[in-house]
Amino acid sequence: MIGFCCSVVGNKLWSQQQCKGCFLSFAFKRKAVTRHIKLFKIVAGQHTTNKQETSSTNPLERTVDTEQAQERKDLYQLWRPTGEELFRQYRIPFGLTNEQLVEKLQLLSESIEDKTMFVWINRDLFGYRFLFWLTGITMKEKQDGDVQTAMKLESLRDWIIESVAKIDRFLVRRVKQAEEKLKGLIQDYSSFKASPEKALGRIVGQYEMDYVCLWVVVYTAVIAWKLRAARSDSPVSHPSSLVVSECRRIMEQKEFFQRKTPNGLKIVAQLFDQSVEEINPRLKELGNMDIQELGRLMTILELLPADPYRLLCRIACNLYDGAILLQYGVENYQIGSVRFGLDPYSFDSESRIPKLNNPFISSG
Repeated sequence: MIGFCCSVVGNKLWSQQQCKGCFLSFAFKRKAVTRHIKLFKIVAGQHTTNKQETSSTNPLERTVDTEQAQERKDLYQLWRPTGEELFRQYRIPFGLTNEQLVEKLQLLSESIEDKTMFVWINRDLFGYRFLFWLTGITMKEKQDGDVQTAMKLESLRDWIIESVAKIDRFLVRRVKQAEEKLKGLIQDYSSFKASPEKALGRIVGQYEMDYVCLWVVVYTAVIAWKLRAARSDSPVSHPSSLVVSECRRIMEQKEFFQRKTPNGLKIVAQLFDQSVEEINPRLKELGNMDIQELGRLMTILELLPADPYRLLCRIACNLYDGAILLQYGVENYQIGSVRFGLDPYSFDSESRIPKLNNPFISSG
């Protein structure tokens, strides 16, 4: 699901009747949809904020090479920002509820010099679920007649979304490019089979986010083939499955690829096939940066609409929420509406805020 409101699914709009569980009124929804279409185009690499461009330089008419040249000048091609001073200046601590996080943001809002950098440092905190929840309380305040509070919340939400759009620009296109690269290995299976490590090494890309997107595609393909094997009750020996499995093995075992893999992704790979009982002790020992990287992966996967991506998002989300619950005691952390394919979710009849069924959160 691309965007931060269930009014937008992929690049298709739902009607008012189809948009269930959303807090947006029809009037506000039309305004929000316009913003979300713009966000979708930015994240997909189809929009630019350059106000001086003419019709002849419309981003929709640009070549991929031109877009790539523009993208490589962008700081946000990195997996995450670097520099201890930035984190000391901008990082919000873990363990805050949504309400506490909003209070903190309202206090900091006027003093933050670089809002985009601030959101980037805290990107894991500003996922789809939080923004959905923030939309909900904004509309509730407006419906209750507290227009001033609603306007403050809406302004807060707007600059967060604008920053997210800048940070994740071209993300969807990058993932599509990674999909094509993996497809190329599968189509040339004989060459891949002769030298799999070299073949994979040729498509890793130059920049951190190129490799991260390739990692996401490979592990999503692993999930897809696992589901297919489970449905057929037999091992899958299709060349696609063999290529995907070998890519995963190389990424996890070869030093060149391990150096390129962010620690949060390594954690997901290590815990990929383990049970909750095996995972919990590991989550209690994770450092804050590891948890942040799990959350960053989650926010990337939230933007990708296919079911296997949602299932990988579910894994990252559960690990992220589980680590925060086990280390900080915050239950139902940022719980909101996010569609994880096969993952069930329930609704609180009083608050109407959807709650994801996280195996790390006990029901008792």
